[in-house]
Amino acid sequence: MNDLVSNSLDLSERDRAIVSDFVNIRLELNDGKVGRPAVINPTVAELKGYGTRLRDELDLYLGENSEYRHSLDIIHDSATGMICVDFFKAKKTAPVSVVHADRETTAVLTTTRDELREEIGQWIYFNRDLRIHDGTKTYLFKPMQRFHWTESQAMIDASEIIAETVAAEGATA
Repeated sequence: MNDLVSNSLDLSERDRAIVSDFVNIRLELNDGKVGRPAVINPTVAELKGYGTRLRDELDLYLGENSEYRHSLDIIHDSATGMICVDFFKAKKTAPVSVVHADRETTAVLTTTRDELREEIGQWIYFNRDLRIHDGTKTYLFKPMQRFHWTESQAMIDASEIIAETVAAEGATA
């Protein structure tokens, strides 16, 4: 049924991802709800889908004929994920890597997560995302909740990375 509607409306793959994420995940966060489908840990397939969409959106910005591409690696434990986006010279698209963190890396992710978690009141905590730009690399830290790892969120993250990169280039010009 969804395919019939999407085909009849001539929705692009991007539009289909946005609709699917809204109906299946983000709607669970509407009106103050915290629905389980939105906050459970994402699957490896969902992490890969997020990573692929983020990489493809960044490559799309560069243009089809660009000699540069982005690589994307995701390392995660049960509570935090870190994405490393790199920019390099290549004609071919690099595969997205998703790896579960070892004990040593989990300790670093835990420390970073604790520093990102801000106490607003006695019982209210706010999980923040973190983006770090270091040369050709950009690192993103995110909580392991499904709504942070959707394809539509990858589109938003790509737009923010591009905007920050363009703004930084404009500041140095």
